[in-house]
Amino acid sequence: MARIINKEEKCKHVTQAALELFLEKGYKSVTTREIATKAGISKGILYHYFESKEDLFYRTVKEHIVHTVILKGALEDSSKSPMDRFLTLKDLCDTGADLRKRRYQLMFDFIVYCSDKKLVSEVIDSIYDEIRTTITKILTDAFPEAMTNPDKVALYSNLVAAYIDGIHFQNFINPEKVRLEDTNKLFWELIQNDLQSVSVSHTGAAGNV
Repeated sequence: MARIINKEEKCKHVTQAALELFLEKGYKSVTTREIATKAGISKGILYHYFESKEDLFYRTVKEHIVHTVILKGALEDSSKSPMDRFLTLKDLCDTGADLRKRRYQLMFDFIVYCSDKKLVSEVIDSIYDEIRTTITKILTDAFPEAMTNPDKVALYSNLVAAYIDGIHFQNFINPEKVRLEDTNKLFWELIQNDLQSVSVSHTGAAGNV
């Protein structure tokens, strides 16, 4: 008996195929026929699930781009200790430069070619919400004593998110002038030293009670 694939599962299969093509060739160069072929369906079936190429592009970005952000890898291995996940986050900022460039290009294409700017705003907001949530989880797990004040948590999450986005964008524009390895080393040393100093002071204060 053939396995029945529900609509949601089929749509995710199609958007995953579309994501690979969009990352490889850019939105403008990819045709719906190519996407249908890669997904193993007919063009008619593709249009049964998606109203247009733009609709498919929007849903592809919405469903997949957050999960391709480099930060996601820092939380995937639950067997790692909180500090190891923090160190993984640091390492991820130095790796995968080519893939990050393609993701930036995908976002540029999305902003330029998606005609519904309200949808663009919603997707961009969801991406940064996810990034900040991930950063918050990593930092609070690794430095629980230092990350107790909600205002400080928000400050650090926004600072790290802004740094990662900004330095990678600069590297994307001019990789020779902006060297990720040196900049990342300095930035993460500052963050880690500050959070560890707060944690030590909390531990010391507790010991003196």
